[in-house]
Amino acid sequence: TSIILRLVYGENSFLFTGDAYKSVERELLGLAEQPIDSDVLKVGHHGSKTSTSKEFVEAVSPEIAVISVGKDNNYGHPHPATLDTLGKYGINILRTDLNGDIKFLCNSQSLKLK
Repeated sequence: TSIILRLVYGENSFLFTGDAYKSVERELLGLAEQPIDSDVLKVGHHGSKTSTSKEFVEAVSPEIAVISVGKDNNYGHPHPATLDTLGKYGINILRTDLNGDIKFLCNSQSLKLK
């Protein structure tokens, strides 16, 4: 069980998906009254193949995807299929195993990587 949170600050939006599986992503897509389109997507379950479906990525349409993952982890995260899905949409992928801490600065109008 994970908390899923969409944070909106002015024109900027972030979607934090915790460890949501594809089945949960499908449920979110079915909640038409809840917008999920977001500038930044925190990729679910450390980039596992169990999350980040094509349909979900299309609906969120992020500019940036953040994958929180340990370097040389035993699970092989992020999964190549997840990276391929994000790459097909030209999404800027940031990973904690490669980039370290990932921080954003934003105000109600702009968003930049710190």
